[in-house]
Amino acid sequence: MAVADFRAEFIDLTVLSEGTEREPMPTDTGAGVVPNDTPLEIAPFLAIDSEINITAATVATSTVQFANVSVTLRTDSDALRVERLTANLNGKGIVASGSAQQTPGGLAVSAAGEINGVDAMALLAASDLAERVEVGTLTLDADVSSVGGTVLELVDALQGEIVARDFRLAFKSDDGLVHDPITLDSFRVATTGTGQPVTLDSQGMLGGEALEVSGTLAPVAELRLMQPVALDLSLATASSRVRIAGTAPDRNRPRDLRFSIDAEGLIVREAAYAAGLALDADGPWQVQGAVEMGEESFEVTDLDISIGSSDLTGRLSVEMTGAVRRIVGRIESQTFALADFIRVDDADPGQEPTITPTPTASPAEGPVFSMTPIDFAALRRLDLDIGVAVETFSGRSVSGKNLDIVLSGRDGLLILDRLSVTLEERPLTGQARVDVRGEEASLSASIAGGPFDASRLASEVTGSSDLARRVSLPIELNIELQGNGRSPHDVASTAKGVVSVTGGKGSVRQKGFRFIDQGLLRQLTPWAKEASDLTNINCFVARFDIDAGIATSRAMLLDAEFLSIAGKGTIDLGDEMFNLTLTPRPKEVRLLDLAVPVSVTGPLHAPTALPTAGGTAKKVVTTLGIFVNPLVLLVPVIEGVTADKNPCLVAIEKAESGEAQSTGPVEGVIRGVGKGIGRLLGSDPE
Repeated sequence: MAVADFRAEFIDLTVLSEGTEREPMPTDTGAGVVPNDTPLEIAPFLAIDSEINITAATVATSTVQFANVSVTLRTDSDALRVERLTANLNGKGIVASGSAQQTPGGLAVSAAGEINGVDAMALLAASDLAERVEVGTLTLDADVSSVGGTVLELVDALQGEIVARDFRLAFKSDDGLVHDPITLDSFRVATTGTGQPVTLDSQGMLGGEALEVSGTLAPVAELRLMQPVALDLSLATASSRVRIAGTAPDRNRPRDLRFSIDAEGLIVREAAYAAGLALDADGPWQVQGAVEMGEESFEVTDLDISIGSSDLTGRLSVEMTGAVRRIVGRIESQTFALADFIRVDDADPGQEPTITPTPTASPAEGPVFSMTPIDFAALRRLDLDIGVAVETFSGRSVSGKNLDIVLSGRDGLLILDRLSVTLEERPLTGQARVDVRGEEASLSASIAGGPFDASRLASEVTGSSDLARRVSLPIELNIELQGNGRSPHDVASTAKGVVSVTGGKGSVRQKGFRFIDQGLLRQLTPWAKEASDLTNINCFVARFDIDAGIATSRAMLLDAEFLSIAGKGTIDLGDEMFNLTLTPRPKEVRLLDLAVPVSVTGPLHAPTALPTAGGTAKKVVTTLGIFVNPLVLLVPVIEGVTADKNPCLVAIEKAESGEAQSTGPVEGVIRGVGKGIGRLLGSDPE
């Protein structure tokens, strides 16, 4: 027997792959590289009995690099054998053995091996899944054999199995919390030879229940060509099931995928964590649908979802045609609860928050309306046809029914055809239109409805319930606006329309609202040593006419438990500046001489509140306040309105119609400046 020992620091096997012909990638024309069908021949190696020992510090192939490699080869007249191969791959030990025999049909080969402690997370490091999935180490075992005359014949005739052992996978939610893991004692991939399907099977645990996974794929020859082939995978526990059936993608079109999914139980909730969702903890969890994906399209049909108390049905498709992105969708639901899909702030929005002292105000930044040009090109590429219909729904802070949304658009004209919903048993409707077909964008919008709790609606939009805990104020909206320009700032500068907001009984906790707590309230109530955190509001009305970006007050009136406030002035949306005067009237007569008209000026993002010039002189303050803002004379009217009406609204309406009357010490003054009120409200024609 001949014996040879070889030692090397580095062996480069990449040269062996240079020029090697491979199976062609099929193309539309059928052209490709000729397959490697060279017959395999090892007979010359079997002529001599030999033992060859090879050791190397590093062995590099075209894809991986091994360390501390040791191989013992033996040949005799019967076979070439790899008696033992050991190596390290990324610090993990590899042990393998195998043999090859010459046969009339080519070669008969067999191989067995094991890799211990494989770090599966390293395989996901470059994937988005790395942030959503935690995978433990595992052990890989292989025991395969084949007979064939060429390399391709050997691959296609492969039989045997590859088994992954001690596999652990867990999905993570947005906060990084790892949830119920899937543990697999073994995951087996097997095939029984030419033309036979590849099978999958596994046993493990999920959520404390025994887990079984099974499935079939196409034969190795079809998988190797990566042509569309059938697949069928199933997963089941005592309370969960998943079945995915469809077609694997083509080699040249890897994004082409068609499959249906039918899933129910805990596995749905756990898989949802990978998508950033936190489903209802109690279930049920059920998802059905058909998915079809292409290089430039995505479509979901026959969608049927039941999560917790929620249900969703419908279809959605996204298709790219040249530069145009067409989005078509119809989603319907009888009941939809946001808490079934994401973690919401489950603190009672009505509870009293823990109040901390208002921090020192930090400089704010602007502008409020961005000067960045609107991306006309992106909007012109949209082709929309979307409809949403929900019978009842609940979000973070609000609930409602009969939600109906219809959105359409093409070639730069986007239209919210219909927005209608009932919030807190009150209707809300709206429409909007964005036209970017010309050199400037033209925007228009209208919304009307209420009353409903504005703070809860704002909390729904912002995703925080802090505002809902600090403000409880029902409002009624009537807004119509339009504008044009190339940026949001341009649109605000050209805005025209009306804004009317009416509020009823509610309350505000001003700590945390820096401008109110540190500036405005202190100026409006200079007699208060320390303002109470809670202010109970009886009513308010704010009406603005907007033209050329200037919002001019038509009526501003607020009545609270300890004072009433009338306001007038303008808000310049283009320059983003306040120019308002607020005139307080304390409910206590002894405080009348201390009330001072306050000017609110400065930028929208950082206004200031200071007493008006000359407004600090005692004895004349009451009279001064009347001439600064005659609306203060409506306070006695407010106090006389019955509880079933909005007192501020009634007072404004009476002033506009000339019906405002009062008795008592201010009666004569009211009559004396009646025309002033009318002029301020625009109802007195001189």
